[in-house]
Amino acid sequence: MRTRHGFTLIELLVVVVSAMVLMAIVLATYNRARQFAQTTECESNLHQLALAANEYAVHNHGSMPSDYRIPNGYWYTELQPYDTNMAANSICPDAAESSAGVGAATLAWGPIGTNDQPYSKAFPWLQNVTASYGLNNYVNPAGQISVLAAYGGIALSGNQTYYGDITSATNIIGSGRTTVQGNLESGGGIIFSGDTNVSGSRTPDIPGLQPPSVQAIFNQIVSQDNPQQASGSEDNGSQENGDDGGDGHGDGHGDGRGGGGSAGPGQVINFTQNPYQLINGNFTNSGQMQIIGSGTLLVTGNVDLSGWFPANGSGAAKINIVCLGNVNISGQCNLNGGIYTAGNFSISGRYNLTGVLVVDGQYSNSGKGTMVQGRTPSFDPRAQGSHLLANQPLLADCIWVDGSPQSTDAVPSNLQQGNASLNANDDMGLFCINRHMGQINVAFVDGSVRTVPLAQLWQLRWSENFQPRNVRIPDSW
Repeated sequence: MRTRHGFTLIELLVVVVSAMVLMAIVLATYNRARQFAQTTECESNLHQLALAANEYAVHNHGSMPSDYRIPNGYWYTELQPYDTNMAANSICPDAAESSAGVGAATLAWGPIGTNDQPYSKAFPWLQNVTASYGLNNYVNPAGQISVLAAYGGIALSGNQTYYGDITSATNIIGSGRTTVQGNLESGGGIIFSGDTNVSGSRTPDIPGLQPPSVQAIFNQIVSQDNPQQASGSEDNGSQENGDDGGDGHGDGHGDGRGGGGSAGPGQVINFTQNPYQLINGNFTNSGQMQIIGSGTLLVTGNVDLSGWFPANGSGAAKINIVCLGNVNISGQCNLNGGIYTAGNFSISGRYNLTGVLVVDGQYSNSGKGTMVQGRTPSFDPRAQGSHLLANQPLLADCIWVDGSPQSTDAVPSNLQQGNASLNANDDMGLFCINRHMGQINVAFVDGSVRTVPLAQLWQLRWSENFQPRNVRIPDSW
């Protein structure tokens, strides 16, 4: 009779090992399929955000969203009106919503609560917002234009807030209560005392920094745009500024000589007939100034605003001022436009300015107010200095709100954390994270989205001047 035998121990072990191998294969396949599904969902999120950004540009003169440019404004809040599912579309499924402040490969950045130091103090506009994507700061045409640019020194001693970058060819010195939602760049030193809060980087000793020549801008407008003599101001036929103005980059202290007229109290400036109005001489306002329409006011002499500008209760004046002399604001100034002066610029009064300031002399602010970066006038040569590329990254997986990658940025030593210190000299490290199996998702200006291996981040056209290079990513990811 044949005897029945059970499984031997070896046979049982073979079955168990085979089952474990099959389970591992199935589990690995499942995990990989799940990773691909999450990567695809992330791509969909970025595509929706890219569509919202392009819709934003349609309604904002072609400009993409930007950070540090308006109070409490950055790409997240700027896109909300154009994305009906913003909260969901701003989170990658591979990034959990459990961090506070800077994120990581597996964590979204934020939210920032009222007691999360140092973030709640440095970045109050990020309060209660969570996202896992970051903006390429180079996509905004005004991204490289400072809210305040001076050839001479910048002295801040009042109570002021600037929403945008500040640049000086010489020094930046602050001794008052100053808040800068942007970066500081100087050809010399950057020295602050008092109560100072700067959300961006501080970079001193940069060679070659200088604003555009106001004299050249003035001459270009006069020769090309046929300005009209402002009503009520005299015209002695001279548009010169004496010998002190020069090209705006000498001592920059034009005294306004050469013009014979002076616009005084009660002056009405009307732009309805011509968007360029010219005053040959000084422009003074010690009363209430009425502005009709919007345009650019050219002044060959000095500008002295010691009253309400414009009239009290009439809102902000929607004009630009281009002055060959000095500008002094000691009254109340509400202006929605740029101020360009070949001389010095001083503020001791109250102000609410939206635009850009260009000073070829010294800038001194002991007043109280807010300066918000606005649209750069078309006559500013910097306004034409940047344009968008279809293949330029727009938004991407990121551990922070935004970044300005340079081709010289190093590969992060930790691909899970990236550049968690937010070192401004290593912004590629904000994007170079192992979020999708050694890759990240990137949305481009043209609305397309693709998954990019980390090493290829140094091959993308982050900006017009970005020089691609080859890097090696560690195999440890």
